Amino acid sequence: MIAFTGLRTALPVLFGSHVVWRGFLRSKECPRQSRKFVVSLLGIWGAESEACEWGALVVTELATNACVHTHSPVIQVVAARFRGVGYLAVVDDGPAPRKNPWAGVSAADDAVSGRGLQLVSAFSASSGRFRFGSGSLFWASHPLRD
Repeated sequence: MIAFTGLRTALPVLFGSHVVWRGFLRSKECPRQSRKFVVSLLGIWGAESEACEWGALVVTELATNACVHTHSPVIQVVAARFRGVGYLAVVDDGPAPRKNPWAGVSAADDAVSGRGLQLVSAFSASSGRFRFGSGSLFWASHPLRD
């Protein structure tokens, strides 16, 4: 994750000291571990239960997508808070998906998967994707109480 090194330097400058990141091995346990990490961190920050539920949903969906759609050996989870807003991101080092997952392709009504990014978008104040090198950073934001 060479490109992530630059992000690790830039994020504290953008958000101040309230930036925490942790790497998880890409495995079936990664989404659960990511969720536990984010919910614990939001609790430490004094977030209300709604924000903790949002964080659990978002990081689970984003970490699952990174595990399923990339070959990254490590999935990075980033959490930040700034001026009453919480930010979550999941960073992978690719290969990036060939199709833009934010393009609004809908899953079939009876599908059991394929709605993760739609859920992230629907439950977040804002969300998006940045590409760097062969990797991607998917992020979402939600209001937090300070």
